[in-house]
Amino acid sequence: MTVSEDEAREFAKKQREELDKSSNAEEIQKAIYDLIQALGISEEEYWTDYVVKGYMKQNTISKLRSEVLEGIEDQAKRNEACEEFVKTLTKSYSIDLKSIE
Repeated sequence: MTVSEDEAREFAKKQREELDKSSNAEEIQKAIYDLIQALGISEEEYWTDYVVKGYMKQNTISKLRSEVLEGIEDQAKRNEACEEFVKTLTKSYSIDLKSIE
């Protein structure tokens, strides 16, 4: 269910190329520039690290969500399925922090 780093790098490369073709490219580039400045990183770091890690995380979450909600069309049932999944996951992987001390 995870996205490989190579897949994520390819995605970032395509996004960077598509940016120049966008009808509002200047506006998007300004927003990206502002974000890069706020993060204190270079443009190259943004495209080769920040975007890659963000895509890997978001796409992994999306794949997991798709699997959990597969075949469920009703929104209320989708919400219930998500809540149940989180409850099950939380119970299955709980850690007793007091036993670690």
